[in-house]
Amino acid sequence: MRWPRSLRYLYLACCSRPACERPLYVEMRRRPISRILEIGLGDGRRALRLIEIARLFRPEQPLDYSVIDPFEMARGGLSVKAAHQMLARSGARYRLIPGEPLATLAAMANSLLGQQLVIVASPADPAARTPLWLYLPRLLADDALLYLSDASGPGGRCVLRPVSRDELQARATAARRRAA
Repeated sequence: MRWPRSLRYLYLACCSRPACERPLYVEMRRRPISRILEIGLGDGRRALRLIEIARLFRPEQPLDYSVIDPFEMARGGLSVKAAHQMLARSGARYRLIPGEPLATLAAMANSLLGQQLVIVASPADPAARTPLWLYLPRLLADDALLYLSDASGPGGRCVLRPVSRDELQARATAARRRAA
């Protein structure tokens, strides 16, 4: 990696805001990622940083970035057109999937297999997230990273929490019991 890229990585991993995302960037250096799924795009800045970090460590390999988001249906959400324009400049192959996240994930799960990094932006109500756990185990590659993102920190600050395989399986099993 050339020194300008090294400086950019150091900035993202040590100084970027929000600080909760920094451990994710460090983990992406240890485990290069080429397939990313983000459920809930937000303002799109994290998406651009994820693509940038992934390209720093695997510039020769194509990067597939998918996002499931309600876009204009949510208050203050990014429009599909704005998201398309933003991601087109990144140079990654991307796929925008508009719709309510849980229903859309249920419909698209088989076309999103083998994801190496999945970030789930949590809805305000944790119970609304329960059906999501049914589909996530199917989507993930063997060595995948799964993170939950929400604003539950002090003062509404960002929290990005890794979810282990054991926790994912426990939540999926609990969701199956509730569905039955």
